[in-house]
Amino acid sequence: AAPAPLPADPPGPDVSLDGWLGGPLTPTVLSPLTEADRAALADPNLRKALSAGTTVLGVAARSPSGRPAVVCAHPLRTVSDPGMRRRAYRKSHKWWAEAALRVPFPNVFWLVDPALVAAVGRLEEKGAARDLERRLLSNPLWARVYGEGHRRYALRRWALVSEADRAYAAGRKGFVASLRDSGVGGVYEPAKVTCLHQQFAHHLATRAAGP
Repeated sequence: AAPAPLPADPPGPDVSLDGWLGGPLTPTVLSPLTEADRAALADPNLRKALSAGTTVLGVAARSPSGRPAVVCAHPLRTVSDPGMRRRAYRKSHKWWAEAALRVPFPNVFWLVDPALVAAVGRLEEKGAARDLERRLLSNPLWARVYGEGHRRYALRRWALVSEADRAYAAGRKGFVASLRDSGVGGVYEPAKVTCLHQQFAHHLATRAAGP
């Protein structure tokens, strides 16, 4: 079957991108969690529920109804299940058997609105991630903007890590790279589209801070 048509090209470079590409970050404003928010996040039917041990720092974007659409999570989460630790980390790492291991959680912006989660899932099922990767390979402007998004995501994540947590990460192989250097969804390849849910969550959380 013929591949699905690609989306239209974005507008050509203009002065708005000149100040944005490689520029400073605008802080993401988080609203505190309310009891209603906590109840929404605890909904057993939530398809993209955060795992236990993840600390939610606040709400980064809300739906028109006021329900959380995107939450911001702390970049380190606690994993206490020994089986999970064994699957994720080699025994050669001296710290893998700690009673309550705190591990990198690169997905700091998490999409939680059920309707948006379902809609983005349908796009993924239709091959939208593959189509976007094709566009990145053929359009230098898209590639620049997409790469800048990864850079900014990494900067925002690293800014959430305290000095004490940075010292903790420095003593564990791969932690600093995951927290400081990886892009959206924890990827290291700037032209890789891995999860549209993560991409859309980042867009909603920071859309007031860029073009």
